[in-house]
Amino acid sequence: NNQKSLRADLYKGVADATRTNTVGSTGRVVILPATYCCSDRWYHSKYKNAMAIVRTKGKPTLFVTMTMDVNCPEVVAQLL
Repeated sequence: NNQKSLRADLYKGVADATRTNTVGSTGRVVILPATYCCSDRWYHSKYKNAMAIVRTKGKPTLFVTMTMDVNCPEVVAQLL
């Protein structure tokens, strides 16, 4: 019986809110910082950095992307 170490009694409020259909009015708003990966502020920060580079260096002439097979024998050999 692991209930005391899990503190499952804290989840009772979630179950009650789900049962009574008042989930929308529970909880609180959390604003994620720009350091939290893939948050709105993180994307905004990355966009501003990219536009600053374009402003100082000019528009890029090439857009190069690369893909890699992680199971490629050459890659696996370098990792081991």
